[in-house]
Amino acid sequence: MKFTLKLIGILTSAFLGICLFFFILGGFIFGWDHPSCDEDSEAVRYARSLSEERLELLYHQMHDYSLSEDTPFGGYSRLQNNELPDEFSDLKVVKVRPKQGNIMVQGCFDHYVYLAFNGLHDSLEKEIVLSYGEFPVLTEVLWRSE
Repeated sequence: MKFTLKLIGILTSAFLGICLFFFILGGFIFGWDHPSCDEDSEAVRYARSLSEERLELLYHQMHDYSLSEDTPFGGYSRLQNNELPDEFSDLKVVKVRPKQGNIMVQGCFDHYVYLAFNGLHDSLEKEIVLSYGEFPVLTEVLWRSE
């Protein structure tokens, strides 16, 4: 009886291991989409493509939403079927978090593409900073108030 249970356990583990191997291999062979958050990623290119006018408007919209009592603390997430407000619906992003002052453009395994909104509630310079990549995280200012 013990031998049979041990054999079943070994066969089950082997089967799951083989399935995992083919799942990972299939991703490489068939090119299943894996998000990228590196400098040459689609998410970084998208963030850089936002016009100066859209970035300025986006900053003001984030400011207004950050002050609103109706804005959920966790913000809005497409991942949780929490639709973005109309002001942000044109954006190709994952999360909008006005209370934290950031937008997640893309989330990867352990790194992200973010837009950070500096100066929303203090006297710091008002700017939108793009950050991306793994350690060290790279940053660049996309918009700054005049």
